[in-house]
Formats: sequence, structure tokens, C-alpha cells
Amino acid sequence: MRRLLLFLLFIFGAVLHAETPWPFIPYVGTGLSTPRAPSEFQRNYRAGYNLGVGIGTMLSSKLELKGYFTYHDFTLDTQGFISQYDYDEASTVVEGGKSSVMAALVNIKMLFPTQKTTKVIPYFFVGGGLFRVQNKDVEVMTEETAGLIIPGKKETAPGSCIGVGFDFKMDEYTTLFLEVKVDVGFTKDETTVVLPITFGVSVK
Repeated sequence: MRRLLLFLLFIFGAVLHAETPWPFIPYVGTGLSTPRAPSEFQRNYRAGYNLGVGIGTMLSSKLELKGYFTYHDFTLDTQGFISQYDYDEASTVVEGGKSSVMAALVNIKMLFPTQKTTKVIPYFFVGGGLFRVQNKDVEVMTEETAGLIIPGKKETAPGSCIGVGFDFKMDEYTTLFLEVKVDVGFTKDETTVVLPITFGVSVK
């Protein structure tokens, strides 16, 4: 993730200092992510943060092709976890269990400008690609059991997304964006769903 962010910052600098127009639009964003499915994922994990980087190119005045990578980070809700498994909260210690979701998706973004001179442009997007879930091991310590390990899991599956957003034109080159989307991973047994709200910037 750090390398991707450094790469995007390099691209931002190159675009800003370029003497000729560049055909690609780099993006960087961050925000809040909420686990929505499956039910165990929603129940056992708190809302976390997301980081994203991407690059797009205009296919027409109202249509953009954009590749975007998002990293979602979630922390185990230990109280919810203890309640689910009927452990005694007073004598139970739970450690580990961090969860992350990565989505690498190619999106079609459709702009809906209300007028030619507007600085606020709503848009709709839909896309598909790869989705990866990784849950770390959970260690449970009680008076009866020391060091019980509930194994985590890793899985890569096809993914998709759908969402809406707004572009806020700050000047000729800089645009802020705010979007809400649903990231879906078609994981084994049950579909994994994450609901992120993202705020970011793009530079032409």
C-alpha cells in the first residue's frame, strides 16, 4: 500500500509539472468502510477506514474508464465476538482477528453534468475485477482454556462494485470527489459486502 501511494504521489507531481496535456487522471482517496455481509463479518467487526489509488482516462466527455485499488481495514469487535460465542466477558481475553479487504476493480464512470459550466457534477459508476479477504487468527484465553486459536482465512474471488458520487471542480486541473459505493466479493459459501464512503482528489 505504501508503494502504491508513493507511486501515485510521483504521478501527481509529474502531471502538475508536465508541459503537455497528459491523457490519464490519477486518483487518491480515503474514508470510512462498514462491513455489511456476511452476518458474522458485520457482527464481529467495527467500521474501519479505507485507502484508495487509481487512474482513469476519458472515453468521451461524459464517460470515463477508471482502474481503482481500495484497501479496507477492520478491527475485531471483541465484545461482540465474546457475546457470539457465549464466553464469560469478565474472564475472557480476545486478541488478534484483524480483517482486511482489497478490491482491484475496473470501473465505467458516467458523468451527468447539469449544465456545461457547473462545478458540481454527479456521476454513477459500475465495475468488476478481483476481491481479496484476509482474516487474521483470533486467540481466545479463558479460565478454562488458554490460547485457543480460531484460525483466520484468506480468499481471492471475483468482485464488483456499484456506486454514485460527486465531482467538485476546484480549478482547471484539480477535482475533489465524494462517493458512496458497494464493494462485493463473490467469496465461497457467502458473499462478502463492504460499504465505503470515500473522499479524495484527482488531478488532470
